[in-house]
Amino acid sequence: MTKPKWTPGPWCFTNGELPRVIVGVSGSPNPSLRARIRRSVPTCVTVCGVHRVGKFTDMQTAEAVVMANGHLIAAAPELYEALAGLVALCPPYREEWLTDAAFAECEEAHAKALAALAKARGEP
Repeated sequence: MTKPKWTPGPWCFTNGELPRVIVGVSGSPNPSLRARIRRSVPTCVTVCGVHRVGKFTDMQTAEAVVMANGHLIAAAPELYEALAGLVALCPPYREEWLTDAAFAECEEAHAKALAALAKARGEP
């Protein structure tokens, strides 16, 4: 497996004037997390901006979508790490362990997990 090339986490979502996902001390409300970030990343680094896409009938819905997208993006490093750990611990199931239908579902889920990890690393 290729080593990830993205900005190391943890990432945090801030919803100030410019909603964005950041790595840095100012982004985390948790003091122990801020201290951990400060040791690894001395200054705030913006990973990405988070903006509304599409038409919304009200700003409350638009803001909720921005918040949800920002939190999902901020979780990306932890999601990647968790999925990679799960795939490493759970190799593809053997057919004799499961019914035919369950085996097919597990095989498909494992293939999707591997594809998602490869996509996150920028691999075809």
